[in-house]
Amino acid sequence: MTSNINDVNKAQSPVKGFSLYALSIFMLSVTDASAKWLTTGYPIGEIVFFRSIFSFLPLLFVAYKGRITLTYKSQNYKANILRAIVVVFTAVTFFISVKHLPLANATVLSLSNPFFMTLLGLLILKEKVSNLHWFFIFVGFLGVIISVGGLSSGSILYSFIGIISAFLYAIGGIVTRYLSRTDSAITIALYTTSFLLLFSIFTIDYNWRMPNSYDLVIFFVMGLTGGLCNYIATSALSSIDVAKVAPLEYTIIIWAAFFGFFFFNETPNLYTIIGSIMIIASGIAHIHSTKS
Repeated sequence: MTSNINDVNKAQSPVKGFSLYALSIFMLSVTDASAKWLTTGYPIGEIVFFRSIFSFLPLLFVAYKGRITLTYKSQNYKANILRAIVVVFTAVTFFISVKHLPLANATVLSLSNPFFMTLLGLLILKEKVSNLHWFFIFVGFLGVIISVGGLSSGSILYSFIGIISAFLYAIGGIVTRYLSRTDSAITIALYTTSFLLLFSIFTIDYNWRMPNSYDLVIFFVMGLTGGLCNYIATSALSSIDVAKVAPLEYTIIIWAAFFGFFFFNETPNLYTIIGSIMIIASGIAHIHSTKS
């Protein structure tokens, strides 16, 4: 049975949309931590390759359980291709950033994307954003800027790359919101995963190496959570405004601090802590005002 744009994978209410997007952020944090671990021994192209290979698994499972035919048939091929390309560059720039920065710092920088998501949602999708919501988004973005103050001068370049990744991520979110009006979540995710795989194949060179059994498990976890994150986030954005779920991006800093401390022996500095508090506070306030 072929899926349509109103298939069972779409979130049916704002509450479910919020819940799905929060879950996708947790999945993304696991993906990021796995990538951080792998960048110490593997080239970025190889990491993207295994991420895309294992990301196909949740798509196949969802298609099987829902009796959905995986297809590239789309109402908007150009938008799907654009989103896929944007996601490829988002992943690459983030991997570069997280390789050279502590996980918490790289994650905080990525949290500038709600500002970009809200701005693009207003300009492109004509979504309504109140002055109060703009204030909360601004406070969160200011927290991102403050966190950069705790980095060394040698890390500024990778910080800038991290912000570029956040901007690209926001563009991907906007295109996803646009595509969800015509295409199913699984079709959108299929395009993205396929393009990630295609990109990685062109990066094959002598630097690639066969992962050991332990790293292969981490590759599997990274790909699985990455694939689930992509699909779940797409499902959430099919039923709720980008600006409303944008603050949920801030919850990733909690997961990043946890993974950074326990797996990489990283302790956030004072600037990162202050910036994170501002980010989380603004996110909670934004969510509360959205519900009221």
